[in-house]
Amino acid sequence: LYDTDVKVSIANADNNTAVQRRQIDSLIQSGVDLLVISPNEYEPLSPSVEKAKKMGIPVILFERKTSSNAYTAYIGGDNTEAGRAMGSYAARLCRDSVRVGRRPVVLEITGRLVMSPDRERYEGFSSVMKTHPELDFRHVETQWSFEDSYAVTKKWLQEGKPLDVVFCQSDLASLGAYKAAKELGREKDIHFLGIDALPNEGIEAVRQGKLAASYIYPTHGEEIIALALRILEHKPYKRT
Repeated sequence: LYDTDVKVSIANADNNTAVQRRQIDSLIQSGVDLLVISPNEYEPLSPSVEKAKKMGIPVILFERKTSSNAYTAYIGGDNTEAGRAMGSYAARLCRDSVRVGRRPVVLEITGRLVMSPDRERYEGFSSVMKTHPELDFRHVETQWSFEDSYAVTKKWLQEGKPLDVVFCQSDLASLGAYKAAKELGREKDIHFLGIDALPNEGIEAVRQGKLAASYIYPTHGEEIIALALRILEHKPYKRT
């Protein structure tokens, strides 16, 4: 709770970059004191961030970054480390197969790598895979959704391709892959990994045996207002 009188306006672009740019321009024109932006894409939102800076409006980037360094502060989890952690766990899951002389197939289903989270999670995961040549690492780009992961996994299995581990960049997407495998009677043969570990989603899916593991991803959402107030009150703050 804060004694300071703060009015918060929220705009949802529904994953549409053009809409988000228009929303940011509108908020800048309305004279907001500070902007919190979770950029839909890495490159296209940079001009909006730079425009806000030129207007003297502080910008906090939340969860995602842009190619511009003009932001005031960034707050979010370490996506590269999340990817690395899941890559290491995937390699551990494959050790028994490697011992018997088989080359396990590890499939990473990502977004289009235009947002910083999916790009950094991919970089972290793939960097671990490069250190394990005994694994057959594959990568498919999608729209980072339950439906896309479901479709990719179902097509993969229907084509008779081997599959040992599926890593999706969110628990919801991983559950889409699990559903496809279950429909084909293959869910017991494959390890499914995700990120977020929300109580009623990822953690519950691990308890139910649908996911082999999920990475607890702290979004720091509760700290955004505190950070915004420190910036507006000209108090010391950490930029990252």
